[in-house]
Amino acid sequence: MLHARTFNELSADPSRLESKIKNSDVWIIIDEIQKIPILLDEVHRLIKKQSCKFILQGLLDSPQEIDGFSLETLVFQECRAINEYKKLNFQFYSWSVSERTDVDLVLYGKNGLVAIEVKRTNRLRGGELDGLKAFKDTYPMARTFFLYQGEERTVEGISILPVDEFLKNKIKYLIS
Repeated sequence: MLHARTFNELSADPSRLESKIKNSDVWIIIDEIQKIPILLDEVHRLIKKQSCKFILQGLLDSPQEIDGFSLETLVFQECRAINEYKKLNFQFYSWSVSERTDVDLVLYGKNGLVAIEVKRTNRLRGGELDGLKAFKDTYPMARTFFLYQGEERTVEGISILPVDEFLKNKIKYLIS
């Protein structure tokens, strides 16, 4: 998934993965699966439907990267669970314009457009809002959230929240 075109295609429609598989008898390697968490559902479907065999890889080299991925996954799972439970009808995507300018999670549906970036840090560092800023420039109506372990504030229209605050009140943030 290093190619932006492949990333965008599969983010927009994970079912396109099936058309990319030429032979289901060989091992299929998907690198950086963490960039499109919703793709895991499609992988599961293909395993059941076509008995495909997958090797899923991610670039999680350090304990901080593993913890950061775990935090992103927790936020994704919580959003997905409340989406199903409350029947919010959001579709889930990620968004990227380049390797360094992306958004972890994008929700789109009748309740609007929401972009979420998750970092396992207690300080906001330079460049960490670049993806959300680019998203907000492209989609000014979007509600944007940067989730981390620091203090609550707003920067250039982006809500910066502690992860635990967002998780406790996720329905408020997703539909307000």
